[in-house]
Amino acid sequence: MALSRFGLILFLSSSASALEKVNISVQPAFHGIPIWAAKEYGWFKELGLDVELSVYASGAPQVKAAVESNAWDFGIAGSVPNVIAGQQGILTVGINNDESATTEVVAEPGLTEWPPTTLTPQIFAATPKSTGELLLRQCLVQAGIAFNDDHVYLDQQKPLMEKLVEQGDPKYACLWAPNTYIYREAEPTAKVVCSGRTVNFPIYGGLMMREDWALNNKETAKKVLAAYLRGVSFMQNTAMRDEVLRLSDEYHKFTGNTLQEFALEEDLILRPLFNLDQQLVHLDRNFANEYTSDADLHYITLENFLFEQGVIDNKFLPKEYVTDEYMKLVSEDPVLREYSYFNSANYNSKSVESGGGPTAGLIIGICVGVVGIVAFLIAFYVMK
Repeated sequence: MALSRFGLILFLSSSASALEKVNISVQPAFHGIPIWAAKEYGWFKELGLDVELSVYASGAPQVKAAVESNAWDFGIAGSVPNVIAGQQGILTVGINNDESATTEVVAEPGLTEWPPTTLTPQIFAATPKSTGELLLRQCLVQAGIAFNDDHVYLDQQKPLMEKLVEQGDPKYACLWAPNTYIYREAEPTAKVVCSGRTVNFPIYGGLMMREDWALNNKETAKKVLAAYLRGVSFMQNTAMRDEVLRLSDEYHKFTGNTLQEFALEEDLILRPLFNLDQQLVHLDRNFANEYTSDADLHYITLENFLFEQGVIDNKFLPKEYVTDEYMKLVSEDPVLREYSYFNSANYNSKSVESGGGPTAGLIIGICVGVVGIVAFLIAFYVMK
């Protein structure tokens, strides 16, 4: 009996009891949605994986949980946690999205002047030791303004948001999604005066793996990435837009947030995701780029900032923790490479709604597997 390549995967993972456990950590953010899609549609199961999701409100506790108790194997977070994690035995194996267009310096309603000609006390605000503060610094450099404690106010995003909405102060503040959407909804006339995109400053989130787990489970690691990447190409597929928005809403509610539909749509439009080949381009180190990848450049800038702020005690070269090895493992495996790209022609919305969809393929695969095993045993005993 001949099996397709995908049928072979299903054959090899046909026994539910044989599913391999993988712990994955996410945050209440857009970059976790491909993982949610892969889990909801049964793509992890089709590759023989039993995935358990844990949600962390921010990167610090997420990294701590992995370092101190091996709480997760694969994680998704912003780039600051990736740098901190990289110095503690956690690899960055890919880019989860580019947040440069949705990390913004916004002005209070009615204010259009940029850069300001008069620097009043605490005229600017950002969240300390974050990509938000780093972006504000980049915007001020471009505007010819020195970053000075007298005119910069630093606070966490939530109290900063409350102060902006309730008091209309400070005059300029750096926010990131989904706070940018919340503020725009509250103050629709407020102007964006600078963003990561306008100053050509990429803000990459990262895909992380505990190094000890990744080194000892390479076959599993590449399957996790293949299912995740399938989720990415699913979200990139414009034919699936309505379903992507539905799943996005579902994911945010799962992680404790509720976003308006326009915010879900803006995330999808403004925060690029990266499929397998796009990952390989951004991670590639070659002669032409002096063996410094696009991702390396981002992390070098971020490390310099975090070192100056005392967040990290030492600066590591990104080459010590940012690697394309696991993306290459997926690309070099013809079955997983094809699997990492979603084909909308095979999608059946009614099957998904009724609990089937891609997972139904697993059932078929199990049946095929059982038939194959029986045929093999019969042939074995006949020859014997």
